[in-house]
Amino acid sequence: MKIDLSKTNGSSPPDNITIEDEVLTLEEVGQILKLTKSQVYSLTRSRGQQRAQYPFPVFTIHSKAKRVRRSDLIRWVAQLAIAGGQS
Repeated sequence: MKIDLSKTNGSSPPDNITIEDEVLTLEEVGQILKLTKSQVYSLTRSRGQQRAQYPFPVFTIHSKAKRVRRSDLIRWVAQLAIAGGQS
C-alpha cells in the first residue's frame, strides 16, 4: 500500500520547503548566533521589540512557543551588520 503524503493531516513536512523557509526554535537561534538561551529570550521581549530600530523577527505559535524563520533571521543579522558599519 502506498501512502499519499500530500493527503496527510499536516504532520509530514511538504516536499518543496527550502532551507530559508525553515522555522527555528529559540534554542536553535541561540546556537546559530552563539548566544545563550536567556540572551535570545531577551531579544523577544515586547518592551525591547518596541524600542529596537531593528526588532527581532520572532513570531508566536502558542503562548509559549516562539519561533523564527531562518530567512528573517539572516535578514535581521544583515541589517545589524550594515547599521554597525555605519556607526
